[in-house]
Amino acid sequence: MDSLMSFLVKSSQTTNGLCLLEYRSHPGHEPPPHIHLDQDEAFYLLEGELEVYCMGQVVTARAGEALFLPCNQAHAWYVMSPKIRTLIMTNPGGMDEYFEANLVRGANLVRGSRLYKTQMPIKETGFVFL
Repeated sequence: MDSLMSFLVKSSQTTNGLCLLEYRSHPGHEPPPHIHLDQDEAFYLLEGELEVYCMGQVVTARAGEALFLPCNQAHAWYVMSPKIRTLIMTNPGGMDEYFEANLVRGANLVRGSRLYKTQMPIKETGFVFL
């Protein structure tokens, strides 16, 4: 995964109640299919188009649309446009801590942003990669 993430609300600011980030990516840099054992995930697409697989369904989400991915459900998404920009909220928080802990390469490209490249899988994170 080689994506730009800006943490808008960190888990530490909400006593781990939620995490809100802006996520920017392009085709070929999606995470592998995975499950969040303890976190619901909501997307609000600001730009681009995603094809999302969850609970036996395939949904196409476009700019201005939102979708919800419940915890304990395998899911994956694929960028179907040249780039995407989306808000992602997890409840409870923790996603920001996961990416901070697994940073391989970082760059201050935009104030408050980091470029993340993670090594998968990571144990004891609440994420299961399929």
